[in-house]
Amino acid sequence: QRRLEAEEQDHLETQAQLKQLHEQLDASELEMTELQERLECSDLACAETSHELAETKRVLVQTEGDKDSLTAQLKQEQEVHSATSEQLKKVQIVAKQQEQAARDLESQLLDSHQECSKVNRALEESQEKLAAFEATLEGIKQQLAQVTSEHQQCPTVLADREETIIRLTSRIA
Repeated sequence: QRRLEAEEQDHLETQAQLKQLHEQLDASELEMTELQERLECSDLACAETSHELAETKRVLVQTEGDKDSLTAQLKQEQEVHSATSEQLKKVQIVAKQQEQAARDLESQLLDSHQECSKVNRALEESQEKLAAFEATLEGIKQQLAQVTSEHQQCPTVLADREETIIRLTSRIA
């Protein structure tokens, strides 16, 4: 009878372990979903940064074209009109503004590139964490399968023990 009670206690403990493993599995799956969402957000941020980078490059090229155009215009004004120093100063100011705008755009381009690199590093770290998490999840699933298998064998073992106790009791009687 004590053996039967001990096996029933083992059975109850196995059921508790099984429930705990199910809860861990649910929590792990939720965490994996959250990591995947963060990964998707990182992918989206990287794509947006790449788009901004391309736009910045386009503006930089256009600004370089504007700078070349203004320089040519300045030379033509000097040759044809012998432009006054006041007009020349205005064109030089515009050229300096364009150069400053080009430097600003180059700086923005560098910042965008650095931000993209950070996002890529974060993406790689997220992928590494996701891989480690998936390995942990696989281990939990294997433990769960083993405990489930043991749990399924409990009713058969208990029935065999009860039958043995009944036979021994009938022999004693």
